[in-house]
Amino acid sequence: MYKTATYVADSETARAIFTESRLKLIQVIKRRAPNSIYELAKIVKRDFKNVYDDVVFLAEVGILGITESKSGRKQKKPSLLCESILFQIAA
Repeated sequence: MYKTATYVADSETARAIFTESRLKLIQVIKRRAPNSIYELAKIVKRDFKNVYDDVVFLAEVGILGITESKSGRKQKKPSLLCESILFQIAA
């Protein structure tokens, strides 16, 4: 189930959260639904550690969720917690 909204206080915070590489991860997760962070790193052709750090950060701010598999080899699957991201400038 998706959240209704995630709010960011200002444009500086939004820029810090939504870097180009993090936005790419969000797009790939939405379109391809990778089964693990490792698979996500392979898709975007980035170092696993850097992708892992970005996924954990996006999870901490409430954009992504991480589900750990319970059978077989441990894997952490990233998933979106929101259906869309809307940027709105407050007056």
